[in-house]
Amino acid sequence: MRAAIACLLLPTLLGAAPEAAARADDRVYALAQTWSCRTMHGAETHKTGTRTGDRVDVRNEVNPAGEPPYVLNDRYGFDSATAQWHVVLGAGSPIAIEAIAPPWTAATWELIGRQIGGGPARVTYELFSERDMRRKIEFLSGGAWALSSAERCFRGEELPPADVCIASSMQSHVVAYAPLSLRAIPPQTPDGTVEIAVHLDERSNVRSTTTIQSPSQFLTGALLQAVRASTFQTEIRDCRTVASDYKMTATFSNNRFTLQY
Repeated sequence: MRAAIACLLLPTLLGAAPEAAARADDRVYALAQTWSCRTMHGAETHKTGTRTGDRVDVRNEVNPAGEPPYVLNDRYGFDSATAQWHVVLGAGSPIAIEAIAPPWTAATWELIGRQIGGGPARVTYELFSERDMRRKIEFLSGGAWALSSAERCFRGEELPPADVCIASSMQSHVVAYAPLSLRAIPPQTPDGTVEIAVHLDERSNVRSTTTIQSPSQFLTGALLQAVRASTFQTEIRDCRTVASDYKMTATFSNNRFTLQY
């Protein structure tokens, strides 16, 4: 009996830290419910969450406007040894994000991590009430956080109203730049700056482009090729995405291209 007690006391005497228990007020467990969402890109998403111990799995059935539906899976696992949540959004997909965060006990929950194969990512959850939630995903671009996507969700099967505010305002920007290729640029091409206006529709698609200035058609072609392969986010005004313009500028010097943000 004394030996058994000694075995129980030994970790404490040696200074071993006890594992943290999951908090009853942790709002992550609210995700183990049914939620219906609208995204700022016009998609409708139905989330089905389940909880197994300190793990929450969420199945996202996404129905984009005018495109085939698809499914993304989110995983939330609480590590009692570190008292942190390990989160994977879009697990197994090319756009997956991995992040770590403490328990969600305030109205806002912020996770900092990285996109798989990409750069730093920030995910913010806002709980406005027990049945009203917003999630924003941002990526680090040019030294500042740029909003990539956002969704507003109501608990249950009913979608938020069509005029719900998902993101209040945001300037148009590039979500992901495609690399500029020099292969089609002749050696004698003069140095200079290429400036192009990219005209985006309300769904962030490139409608057309206008060349503002360029010293060479070859430089213009190289930048236009990068524009077509880049991903943009159009302007959000009064909680709605609107058609807008984004100016892309690149300087060619010493056989090198430099983008200006």
